[in-house]
Amino acid sequence: MKALRLRLNRHLPEARWTEHSTSNDQLLIYLMGRGQQRVQGVLYPARPGTVIHVAPGSPHAFEQTPGRQPLCLVLDWNWTRAG
Repeated sequence: MKALRLRLNRHLPEARWTEHSTSNDQLLIYLMGRGQQRVQGVLYPARPGTVIHVAPGSPHAFEQTPGRQPLCLVLDWNWTRAG
């Protein structure tokens, strides 16, 4: 496994995120706030302590629920599988 990038994302109330995908794996670790993360059409509740894996090429999007703005730690990484 090779870490590529580590960042904090804050989903602001006025932000409208569209579905997108990345070429690498992502771990989404929710630190505060609430909402729903949609990954390949499946909705997952996102609240403090939630960890969601998004595989490369998987369409995903976030939908905020009213209340505290979500804060999410995002780890982009490449998973190298021995063959």
